[in-house]
Amino acid sequence: MIVLLILGLNQTRAEEQNQPRGQPGAFDYYLLSLSWSPEYCAGPTGENDQRQCGEGRRYGFVVHGLWPEYEKGYPQFCEPDSRVSTPLVHTMLPIMPSEELIRHEWQKHGTCSGLAAEQYFDKTQQAFARIIIPARYKTLTSAMTIKSRRLKQDLASVNPRFTEESFAVLCRDRFFSEVRICLDKNLEPRACSAEVKDACPSEKIILRPVR
Repeated sequence: MIVLLILGLNQTRAEEQNQPRGQPGAFDYYLLSLSWSPEYCAGPTGENDQRQCGEGRRYGFVVHGLWPEYEKGYPQFCEPDSRVSTPLVHTMLPIMPSEELIRHEWQKHGTCSGLAAEQYFDKTQQAFARIIIPARYKTLTSAMTIKSRRLKQDLASVNPRFTEESFAVLCRDRFFSEVRICLDKNLEPRACSAEVKDACPSEKIILRPVR
């Protein structure tokens, strides 16, 4: 009886996670999340991911997702039964090298954009193309320790329409894992809301090298 109760609770929680929590198109701005691929590849999941982390793969920043945001909080799973086609998934692989992630990001975040899947992923590509990555981060051949603010300054320096307030830096322990970039609905720079902030345990962060 206890086992059946636990299974029932788990099923209920899974169903609740996929219930619509937001109205498509009703949000305030976009959050473009760029993962630092070397950090993912250093973890247990990445070690077995040949597409992103196999020999010869030299990804630096890759797209985690383009997320509709409220000024406080965010919508998710706005259309729980929506699907994304395999050909469309394949068009995203050069900048988002995980089929599973692409499908998940559409289900959880893309369905809240108010756009069709093709339009949403086109917008994702546009957002990524608008961000210039400083040269030093494209060719990082050894681990680098810097202040998190320096990373934001470097990004702002080559993207002069942005300010440091448009970026948030995230870490796994002391290792840099992700930068989040705030954009308005037209993909123009804007300051992040109060909830989007740096999340690193130390001012100094470590970037693993691009392999």
